Amino acid sequence: MRLTTMTDYALRLLMYVARHPGRLCTISEVAGAYGISEAHLMKITHQLGLAGWLEAVRGKGGGMRLAAAPADINLGAVVRSIEPDTGVATSIQQTLGQAGIKVEIIPGDGKQKLTKYRARNHDIYFGNWGNDYWDPHSNADTFTNNPDNSDAGTNKTLAWRNTWTTPELDKETKAALFEVDTAKRGAMYQEIQKKYLDASPFVFLFQQTEVAGYRKDVKDFKLGPSFDTNFVWPVSK
Repeated sequence: MRLTTMTDYALRLLMYVARHPGRLCTISEVAGAYGISEAHLMKITHQLGLAGWLEAVRGKGGGMRLAAAPADINLGAVVRSIEPDTGVATSIQQTLGQAGIKVEIIPGDGKQKLTKYRARNHDIYFGNWGNDYWDPHSNADTFTNNPDNSDAGTNKTLAWRNTWTTPELDKETKAALFEVDTAKRGAMYQEIQKKYLDASPFVFLFQQTEVAGYRKDVKDFKLGPSFDTNFVWPVSK
């Protein structure tokens, strides 16, 4: 299995810090030593810190150091902390192997994976998806709408990207969009979802849960489906 660039950088970062045990190391010096973008290293440093491999010291003269002795840092555990999807992908690979299906796992960063996925140059894609706005149609439409399945198609929904057409479910989704009765509309989307799970090429493994911590006197704060829909105007305290 090949590792992503992010994992490569993470391992280089840990090795660099391990070679300088008597002082704090900075992102800028590591970036200069390896010719790596400081922006990339900031993200990686944050992930390694959350995983307990690095300790950050803030303020003037601050930097980073190992949070554990080098001998106690497990390479496999580091890789899993940077690439949390690897374990799931490996499990899928092993399960398909029992049926005689050989699968090569090709990791990549977000841009690499999405470029290949959007061009429909994949056999299996393992990723995540979230709705774009506060309405079930945000998900229902992209998973069912595919009026032109050719490579020249302009409506590039997730159904199109996975070369799947479902005219009947698409018709039901459009009907649910214009239903004015809230209860009836909700029931329609639930029925669409059941049929979709039975027939579609998509397999849903997890549902992400986001948690917000705020003071007890804060009212009407809600996490939006995306970063640009975390509205603050209705919040009061």
